[in-house]
Amino acid sequence: MRLNRLLNMILESAVEALGFDAATVSARHHDDLATIATTDQRMIALDDAQYDTGEGPCLAVLEPHEPISVDDAAASEDRWEHFARTAQHLGVHSTLSMHLPVDSGDLAASLNLYLKQHLELGAEAVRRAVPFAD
Repeated sequence: MRLNRLLNMILESAVEALGFDAATVSARHHDDLATIATTDQRMIALDDAQYDTGEGPCLAVLEPHEPISVDDAAASEDRWEHFARTAQHLGVHSTLSMHLPVDSGDLAASLNLYLKQHLELGAEAVRRAVPFAD
């Protein structure tokens, strides 16, 4: 229970400090995918859209990968159609997904930040988000 509170505190701090509307943590254990923490229950639907199709930014960064920013989620339809449509339905316009360093070969995780406005997420936004992912 303490770990959940700590994780939620980190997510809430990230949302507030970085100016996003919501955050989630996606985790993969073997072939199982789940959202293990969120600041807004509605964003689980956006994570689930990615789990259902096996594609999207929160899954792409599960492998050690550079952060993936999506400035206009609706425009990502060519790459991740179900993600784009679900984001549009939820009013999410910009996202930032980052690989989380975990000390387990069986587990991979990502920090996913969601914003309900269009924003160009450049290198500065990523730099500011790194401490929350670490």
